Amino acid sequence: MSWATGVFPGILTSASGLAPIDPAISTSRRSTLAIEYHHHPWRLGSLEPFVGLGLGSVRGQINGLRRQGAGPSFSMGIFRPIGPVRLGVQLRTLAVLPDRAADQATSGSGADALHAMLFSMRYALPARTHTLSEVTLSVPGFLDTGKEDVFVVETTLDPSLYDVSWELGDGRRATGQSIRHTYRQAGIYTVVARVSGPRKRIVLQSRVNVRDRIEPPRITTISHSPYAGFPGDIIRFEADLTGTDGQCLWAFGDGSSATTCRADHVFEAPWTYRFLLSVTNAAGSDTKTRTVRIASDACAGREMLAAVHFRRNSQELVLDMREILRDNFAVASRCPDRTLVVSGFAFDTEQQAEELALGRARAVMQYYRNLGMPTRSVQLGRAIVQSEEGWLDEPWEGRKVSSALTRE
Repeated sequence: MSWATGVFPGILTSASGLAPIDPAISTSRRSTLAIEYHHHPWRLGSLEPFVGLGLGSVRGQINGLRRQGAGPSFSMGIFRPIGPVRLGVQLRTLAVLPDRAADQATSGSGADALHAMLFSMRYALPARTHTLSEVTLSVPGFLDTGKEDVFVVETTLDPSLYDVSWELGDGRRATGQSIRHTYRQAGIYTVVARVSGPRKRIVLQSRVNVRDRIEPPRITTISHSPYAGFPGDIIRFEADLTGTDGQCLWAFGDGSSATTCRADHVFEAPWTYRFLLSVTNAAGSDTKTRTVRIASDACAGREMLAAVHFRRNSQELVLDMREILRDNFAVASRCPDRTLVVSGFAFDTEQQAEELALGRARAVMQYYRNLGMPTRSVQLGRAIVQSEEGWLDEPWEGRKVSSALTRE
């Protein structure tokens, strides 16, 4: 909206057929009031050219009578901003209706046109400020170490109208209406959010309980020793576990159970029992099953003892395999009427496969003898070379030594 007043030369006239205009009671000064919409389609450096359309009115005095008219307006000009002030120059054309409103003369065009050059100053009133209120702080109540979560301050204001600074309780700071943070150690942390907005500052705080992260348990292996037994033997059950400690539960297959991760059990009757281990914690659980054979006597069903396995191109007995051989020795010692025949296996892709198979068998024989087995009770069996292609899923089974109890 703009108001202007000024002299329009030539507006006083004594056209034919009109009453004479008395300058004493008439004036060429006209006041205009226009409401326009200004469009700024481009910029020229710091200058702001514009075009405008709107509606305007004009007032003046002729022969002592106040004359008034109105009509559409068109303008164009340029502004230069200086802080909140804009200084500008503008050319405006105002079409005045009715035709005689401006000068009491009829031109035949139906309207008069007033052309004016205006110098203007605009002042941009500051935007209405909003008060910071209804502020809420949202933080996770419980959080695991190493896990990232979101911390948020919410208000009824646009986030661009206020600032938030955070103190997260672990020595770290951050800024922003919404942040993400991870705690590395367990504990209870006090989170402080300082919210600075229009004419007000609010401090909010809350606590976060950070717990050690719980990993779900995983059973990598379960084992029992001896590998096979007889009624009345003590069988020890063990497991290798990963993840956070959990509650172990063994089900031995004979109706008995145990709740320790390492357990001893005695089977009272011969059978092949399927036992189960289940491990559970707050993050999950895992279960594995295996079988253990309990024979009716020292030799029944024990013709084939447990095999031991070797690394590729090696005939060295590792510690775990020696434990299996000790179990085999215990069984064979109860069968004095049987001979322990030891056979070696190797893949055709291993170096000097046949000699390697024999070397593996001899290493096992020597270990039996070192345990105290009589020389006459153990003998060398065959050296068996196999194609590795047939053992891709279980390659260790092709790099083994078998022990078989046979009657003399």
